[in-house]
Amino acid sequence: MRAPETLLPDLPLAATKERADEVQADVRAALEDAVERSTELTAELTADLAAVLDEARVRGGAAWDALRGERVGPPVARRRWPVALAAALAGATAGVAVAVALRRLRAGDPPDAQEPEELLAVVDRGDGS
Repeated sequence: MRAPETLLPDLPLAATKERADEVQADVRAALEDAVERSTELTAELTADLAAVLDEARVRGGAAWDALRGERVGPPVARRRWPVALAAALAGATAGVAVAVALRRLRAGDPPDAQEPEELLAVVDRGDGS
């Protein structure tokens, strides 16, 4: 369908050329923005997709292991009480050894101590003598 020429505005040719340049610049700016946003979105989606694929790989591997009858889940915990008991015993032994060594170092006789052969017993009879 063609519009009658009487309905078209009478604009000078120079005005339409300037307007066309403005519209073209606006379109280029919009396209550049769209390219930048699409690049950013693509980077975000790529990161998200990598995380999703990694999760799917882990879950798929677990499902495959379950189908084969293998154990699925966290690793089985080891018993740690023998190691804890050995560490406690080693600590107690070291503590006793330090206590004995300190006692021997401090157990020196005072300077005015008598020899055991020279000790005299003093008897207190309570009568004042």
